[in-house]
Amino acid sequence: MQADNSGGKATYAMYCSTCHGNKGEGTDFAIPALAGNATVTADNPLTALRVVLEGAHTPITQQAMAFDMPAYGWALNDRQAADLMSYLRGSWGNQAAPVTALQVQDARQLQAK
Repeated sequence: MQADNSGGKATYAMYCSTCHGNKGEGTDFAIPALAGNATVTADNPLTALRVVLEGAHTPITQQAMAFDMPAYGWALNDRQAADLMSYLRGSWGNQAAPVTALQVQDARQLQAK
């Protein structure tokens, strides 16, 4: 579904693949898979986009300890964040619409409130 997105792929390799894997597979009971992830492929990408920009903290459960995902809003400009999200939403069998730089800008404005 996605056109060539080498920028998003390179950003993923730099910031995400160490934890989420080269194929978005994640790790059992620790790091969520991005392949087939309903949050990543939701019609509205805002939740996943906010995780990329603001980071996240997973809850402690009986099966897993908590993990923190760092925020990357400081490191990525709007175009880089959009390319990354578009890569996530169009890779490993995911088939969701690309994200625009304007959507990233809107998410940043929500974050600032």
